[in-house]
Amino acid sequence: MFHLFSSSLLAGRRKLRQRQRIRFLQLIGVIILAAVINTTLYQLGLMIDLKAHSRFKLDSITQQVFNSALIANRDQPINIIVAIRYNHPQITHLKLFLRSYKKLNSDILNISWIDPVKEPNKALQIKTKYGIDFHDDLIIIDAQTEDDSNAAKSKHVRIFSIKDLMVYTKDSEKNRILPTAYREEDMITSQLMGALEGTPKKLLFLKDKSTSDVKINQTLEVLRTRLERENIKWITGYIEDLPTLNYDVDAVLLISPELDFSNADLDILQTYWNKPYSSILVTLNPRYPLSRFKAFLREQGVRARSDILVQNNELNQVKAFFVDEDVHSSAFKGITSTFRGLSGSLDIYNNDPKLQLKQLYPQPLIKAAKGYWGETTLPIANARFDIGEDYAENLYMAAKVERRYEINNEELSSYLFVFSTTDFMAVNQLSLEQGHYLLSVINEMVNRYELIGIRQTPLVISQLDLSQAQLDLINLTWLVIFPFGILLVGFMVWLTRRR
Repeated sequence: MFHLFSSSLLAGRRKLRQRQRIRFLQLIGVIILAAVINTTLYQLGLMIDLKAHSRFKLDSITQQVFNSALIANRDQPINIIVAIRYNHPQITHLKLFLRSYKKLNSDILNISWIDPVKEPNKALQIKTKYGIDFHDDLIIIDAQTEDDSNAAKSKHVRIFSIKDLMVYTKDSEKNRILPTAYREEDMITSQLMGALEGTPKKLLFLKDKSTSDVKINQTLEVLRTRLERENIKWITGYIEDLPTLNYDVDAVLLISPELDFSNADLDILQTYWNKPYSSILVTLNPRYPLSRFKAFLREQGVRARSDILVQNNELNQVKAFFVDEDVHSSAFKGITSTFRGLSGSLDIYNNDPKLQLKQLYPQPLIKAAKGYWGETTLPIANARFDIGEDYAENLYMAAKVERRYEINNEELSSYLFVFSTTDFMAVNQLSLEQGHYLLSVINEMVNRYELIGIRQTPLVISQLDLSQAQLDLINLTWLVIFPFGILLVGFMVWLTRRR
């Protein structure tokens, strides 16, 4: 009897050990299978982006750039050289991100990596070829072709710092600079477009007809630097310079004119507006009447009202949303944003048959939220809405006038953008979405439809505020109760099997 009992016990233990080995082998097999699948998908470039905000999923606008004639008709490669230290905290992230670009056109795009510290010979070759010093981690986009002349080659090369792939904001309380948003796609795609185009677009900033506000000019200086990186040449000049330049500029910028235009000035502006490939961006300040200049705008289908938007006697900020239904900039439609500073309103004649005969088509872009009205009586302190004098409906803060024409049987457009507010552009008041909308407007003015709508991805930093008692409870749970609970469950399982 004892022999039979021992034999059955040994047989049970053998079966238990056999089952344990089988389970162990199954676990190893699952791990190996997962590794094989992951490696195969990585080699094929097939990835599922599970990160918040789809961090590695490129915008459809970047895909449009790769489908455009600049790349589709190209038979020579575009070289992207990433000069970065191998211990850089962003290198893994950047490699995954650039793989998304490589997937769009692996035949045209060549991406190479170099550590200037560990690979001095390669670094010297790059330094000699492009005439650069490695004071910082860099990205070089080289879209040169064999047909380019020596003078033209530099126009097709873009070099920028990896630091420029982030947006930084100063924390005045702790006197430090913190990253607040990613803009690697925005930066890389715009630099790629600049390298492909070569010859820069030209934007004329009319200094004599624009504001002297220091804070707004600080923002304009940042905008100028950004546009020059995107292959848009910023020219600071006067309205009299337009005939001197033979009106050969892609866009004209007027930021909050303080003095009215003379008839001669308006003739120059009208001559430029009537030419092909002309676009104008105007931001107004409701403090200044500008009767003659506003008459020019009214002839194009946009009337600047003599009012200031108010809600509950609050006039220094207006909550508004984008209503632009244009196919190029529809990505902004429905986004809400707060415009800080004084804002007026616009009347838009978007159904006027007389304007359509002139091939002028106005349309609204930004509209104030419900609850605001256009106050026409100054001063505004303790103002109340007057149905006979004030405006309560269609409080538009921005408009676009499209002027259509035809050249060689090709339909083309020029644009006049009008904003009834300027204060929002002051330094530390311009929000991310407003800044990027301005960039998109300028890109549309210079007919760069591929770059309209790419927005920065916010850098999400979550903070959970806990009291000391709550923190002590969490520590007790995870450091004491949870481990001992696992041990207790394991002991009970062991005890059950032993019996």
